Amino acid sequence: MSVREFRAPDGRRWRVWAVRPNSAITERRRMDRRVTPVEALDDPPVLERRRSGNRRQRPRSRPGELLPDRWRDGWLVYEDVSTATGDHEMRRLAPIPPQWESCSEADLATHLARAIVSWRLMS
Repeated sequence: MSVREFRAPDGRRWRVWAVRPNSAITERRRMDRRVTPVEALDDPPVLERRRSGNRRQRPRSRPGELLPDRWRDGWLVYEDVSTATGDHEMRRLAPIPPQWESCSEADLATHLARAIVSWRLMS
């Protein structure tokens, strides 16, 4: 995951990174987290007591599918990391702009201006 920091024209410092919900889900589904090698256990193994089948194989919606279309492919998170004012703010921007990892700080500031405030803590 790429994380960048930049200074906006108003002097505030921001940290920005991308969130891709579908890729996180895919990564978690690649491994079976219920399996532990017997050699790694201190106690003898306990038989699994589930009566139903594998819950991951039952048809259901994925968390990414519950998001509105605009957010399904991910978004940028902007976090205000300035400490001078004591205020703290986070913003989100969807969809993720192409090549945001390599764009100029001026472009990041332009994207920031379009981002939606997700929460704000004022001192």
